[in-house]
Amino acid sequence: MNTIKIHITIFFILAMLFFAQACSRGTSPGDAPRQGVKNYISGNEYYLYSFDKKPSLGMVILKVSIFGGSDKKITDYSLTGTSGMPSMKGTHDSGPSSFERNSKGDYLLPVNVVMPGEWAVEFAILKGPQDVYKNAISFSVR
Repeated sequence: MNTIKIHITIFFILAMLFFAQACSRGTSPGDAPRQGVKNYISGNEYYLYSFDKKPSLGMVILKVSIFGGSDKKITDYSLTGTSGMPSMKGTHDSGPSSFERNSKGDYLLPVNVVMPGEWAVEFAILKGPQDVYKNAISFSVR
């Protein structure tokens, strides 16, 4: 009986370690972006994103920081984005906007949340005139 408990305990410890390692790796290009983890663009380039506050009614700022080799911040990209409610396409869409870069090299986009529900920011990372990455960040407002 004790052997079974030990095996079950070891199994759960290994499962938790595997899950923690998988979460810390980040995402691959094409995966849904996740806040607080490395979202890979290509090669060793990745971005992190966050909001200035928990998304709620009113204005929230989406911040994207892009990094390359040796975790050095990259600032030679340009970003464009459109925010809106996927379930009400066209009703509350912001239209295309450019992210502004602040003095710290972060890319910022104001998002005007006008009603509760599911929201998304579709965005593109460009190098010159060419898109190098496209995805969407989804979030809920209750």
